[in-house]
Amino acid sequence: MLTEAEAKAKEFAEGRIRAVLGKQKEVDAELQKLVTNWEPGRLAPVDRAILRVALWEMKFAEDVPPDRGAQRGDRGGQGAEHGGVRKVCERGVG
Repeated sequence: MLTEAEAKAKEFAEGRIRAVLGKQKEVDAELQKLVTNWEPGRLAPVDRAILRVALWEMKFAEDVPPDRGAQRGDRGGQGAEHGGVRKVCERGVG
């Protein structure tokens, strides 16, 4: 049995996942433009998922300021995904 906080977190996460999957084609096209000299398919699955959520939040989420999505994506580390999020911050999405 989930606590109330766990249930809310689960509902939030599932909503984000459904939203990202609904726009995955657009999000992946943006990701492809941003990650140079690197194929998004070669990113670690968790890194790619973090980037997808961050890009979706910056481009489509109405409840997240654009810079907040970048902060979430920036937590991924210092690899190729970090450079992709940095480019989004500098250039903007779309």
